[in-house]
Amino acid sequence: MKATVLENFGSTDNLVYKNLEKPLVKANEVLINVKVISINPVDVKVRSGQAPLVEDLAHHDPLILG
Repeated sequence: MKATVLENFGSTDNLVYKNLEKPLVKANEVLINVKVISINPVDVKVRSGQAPLVEDLAHHDPLILG
């Protein structure tokens, strides 16, 4: 799957468009094909590292906004 991934907190230069492995779907889950997303003010704060609980988000690999 293609995704714009946040590799490090900071400017928009840290967003990288790349191919990721398709997630495995469990028995009680569904896989949704998303064509378009929107970015809101919380996403901007997360990207810059200024959002609450940003330490918890730093452990997500990869971090995909939207």
